[in-house]
Amino acid sequence: MQNRMTEDGKFTKDLTFQSKTIMIIVVVYKNYITFIM
Repeated sequence: MQNRMTEDGKFTKDLTFQSKTIMIIVVVYKNYITFIM
């Protein structure tokens, strides 16, 4: 039971980290496109 809770917490952390990474990639990508134009 405790292990399951830990897995859920880990999953939530990974999800937040993924969202942040995607946001950063999008911002960098937009800046890159603007730079090329």
